[in-house]
Amino acid sequence: MSPASVTVLDHQGRVLSGSGVSSAVALSDSQLNYTRNLEAQMVQRIESILIPIVGLQGVRAQVHAEVDFTEIEEAAEQFDPDRKTVRSQQSESQRYSAEGGVGGVPGALSNAPPGAEALQQGGLGGDSATSSVINYEVDRTVRHVRKAAGLVTRLSVAVLIDYRHADGGEPTPLAEEEMERIRSLVSEAVGLDQQRGDSLSLTNMRFLQPETVAVVAPPIWERGWVPGVIKQSLGVVALLVLVFMVLRPISRRLTEIPPPKVVPVRQEVTGDLAAEADRSSVTPQVNQLDMVRELASNDPKRVSQVMTEWIENDA
Repeated sequence: MSPASVTVLDHQGRVLSGSGVSSAVALSDSQLNYTRNLEAQMVQRIESILIPIVGLQGVRAQVHAEVDFTEIEEAAEQFDPDRKTVRSQQSESQRYSAEGGVGGVPGALSNAPPGAEALQQGGLGGDSATSSVINYEVDRTVRHVRKAAGLVTRLSVAVLIDYRHADGGEPTPLAEEEMERIRSLVSEAVGLDQQRGDSLSLTNMRFLQPETVAVVAPPIWERGWVPGVIKQSLGVVALLVLVFMVLRPISRRLTEIPPPKVVPVRQEVTGDLAAEADRSSVTPQVNQLDMVRELASNDPKRVSQVMTEWIENDA
């Protein structure tokens, strides 16, 4: 199985982690998962702040988030004519001096002597000229703005609070002051914004308590350790029956066998031959006892089966 096919959930079925996405359809799934994870975080915030007050089973919360995944990029250039700065300035002054000589275009009129008024003005001096050039830099602002996707546009929060359960008494609703404090805590925990249009619904109702089911212990013969104990006990019993019902009677019969009669003979027998004769007379019984013991040690099941048949025949 590839990692892209694996999704981790918690005990309540909420998505904890998912695979990476790259296509357009997968991008929509990623946006949906982002919204669900955001809502789950809001619910966890509400529960973590209210559980110490109303108990682990005393609060239920749901959050619906509206998220805008539109990416916006803006470029703006602004000019402020009231705020201007002198960039450069240039001033120039010129003065012209006038002389009282006679000049002009040759002719009768130009050669005539000037009048008294012209002579008086010519004697006052020359003309002057002043010029000034100032360059201003207009204040300009260039701004590039890119708004990231995933902006929360609205939150809708619903919180249900259980009645207060007193020891040995009937459940009672919470006071209005307590509900107002809880409302304030929830609003601050999730960051509600009234200007954004967020809403909060807080309700105090009695929860239905689950019925308690008594757990009945299974019988002793249905427990897991009983078969093993029974097998071990049967093995011990079979071994005891084998010893007392098979081996012990056989050994008793062997001990009750009368000694063989010695027939006198005329020929003299040496001590070695007499001992060999005694061993040959006892050897069959001893060999039978050894065979029974060896059979009991090598094949106890077969001996147990023979013993069972003997007991059934005796019964």
